[in-house]
Amino acid sequence: MKEPIQKRSIETRNKLMKTAIKLYADKGYHNVTVDEVASSAGLSTGVAYRYFKNKKDLLLATIQYAYVNIKDMAHMEDNLFMTFSTEEEKLAYIMDKFVMLHQKYYDFHEVLEGLKHSDPDVKELYDQIENSAMYEVINRMKLFLPSEKNLPEKVHLAVSMLETYCHMRLDEQYKTLDFSFVKQEIIKTIVRLRD
Repeated sequence: MKEPIQKRSIETRNKLMKTAIKLYADKGYHNVTVDEVASSAGLSTGVAYRYFKNKKDLLLATIQYAYVNIKDMAHMEDNLFMTFSTEEEKLAYIMDKFVMLHQKYYDFHEVLEGLKHSDPDVKELYDQIENSAMYEVINRMKLFLPSEKNLPEKVHLAVSMLETYCHMRLDEQYKTLDFSFVKQEIIKTIVRLRD
């Protein structure tokens, strides 16, 4: 569908996507209809279909919207982040925000993981977003570590550890683990990746 350019249209479309994210998080993607998203947003179904041709179109747009607005969804504050004096403090802050995001959007995240393996359109978008995010992180890291060897590989390893940590935190199978210990060991491991 064509992207809206007028401010009011953009706000309406964003309202639908924000509402969809909330409903997906509360009820799961498969249990939510476009009609329900429109109704929960205080809009008519016809308005929703002006912006999204079907449920899947809404899902894909919502995934993209979530990526673009991930910092806001995680309540990450750049000003606060810059007050931390050590890499360990910064990593701990990032890990806490990662866990909060996974907890808040757990059901939606799990459905997306499944759809990534069963729906080629979701996989393509997911891959594009992941590649874009990694590219952005790697380029930012190059500013601080211009001569770091194997930086892309190290960033991928660090992100994988963060993801695994979040998944373990939310999986009942691991509930007896001491996650403060796990968190500290991951932070030490990521810091040691530097040359």
